[in-house]
Amino acid sequence: MLSRLTRKTRKHVTLNEPADRYRAAFEQGLLPEWFCDTELRLIQVNAALSELLGRPQEELQGRNLAEFTHPDELRLDGHERAEMLSGARDRCTREKQLLRPDGTTLWALVATRLVRNADGTPLYFVGQASDVTEHHLREQRLRHLADHDPLTALVNRRGFGRELRRHISRLDRYGSKGALLMLDLDNFKRYNDAHGHAGGDSLLRAVAEGLNARLRAGDVLGRIGGDEFAVLLPEATPAQAEVVAAALVQAVRELDQQDSQGVTASVGIFCFDDADALSEHHAMVGADLAMYAAKHAGRDRHAPLRLWTSASASPTI
Repeated sequence: MLSRLTRKTRKHVTLNEPADRYRAAFEQGLLPEWFCDTELRLIQVNAALSELLGRPQEELQGRNLAEFTHPDELRLDGHERAEMLSGARDRCTREKQLLRPDGTTLWALVATRLVRNADGTPLYFVGQASDVTEHHLREQRLRHLADHDPLTALVNRRGFGRELRRHISRLDRYGSKGALLMLDLDNFKRYNDAHGHAGGDSLLRAVAEGLNARLRAGDVLGRIGGDEFAVLLPEATPAQAEVVAAALVQAVRELDQQDSQGVTASVGIFCFDDADALSEHHAMVGADLAMYAAKHAGRDRHAPLRLWTSASASPTI
């Protein structure tokens, strides 16, 4: 009798082991997992998802995934859901931002698959995520270092060039507007020789702060090398560009009161209103020529570039 009971019990355990193992793997799994209906309402979630989102499991049950997804992701989420329901694809995997209760975001690699019944009717979605926040932030830091000057924290030549190309690409569609300013410090080598590289670096940081204080939020200030800075004024008219250029010259001039020993600025102005068949190279050359004209005129001043067209052999000042 005992032997028969033992055999029956063993058979019962064996039959239920796969289901038990699956349930345990889901509930105690290391990766956040969930099931949700075709409207993205959560049917079942595991403890790892609760930990990832910082919310109790019972709070997540029955809630829509959209409530825990950053608003920037919702349009693409809706597009992917529609594609899976239509049969265009059966799964999606991408990095996306999720929300915690305190409003902070985290980055997760989210994989979602649609499960259908035998006749192809959509039943529910299965999802799995892994926290990639540290990896994403590390990549952001690397991109920032690649595009920014470590001394002043301004964009470097590469980063500034990208912003300039982006502005130029919009000119054909929205019309010519804006200006590019090139600023070079006068007498900086003399100052650097007298105070050493540490003193020179300190002055460059002060210049960057002074220039930035005279610009608007949408303007782009970059250090493109040595003691040379560039400014993109995306919305400025020629008259406004001259006002800003004069303010930048004044900002550097005021450093003279802080023992800058005669360091001033020469600023060249290139207005995109004057441009035809423009390229990044043409704009930079034009602003450079105007800046050298300011130097030749006595330094500590600004000068605009005039009469630039695609037919011109060279711009005139």
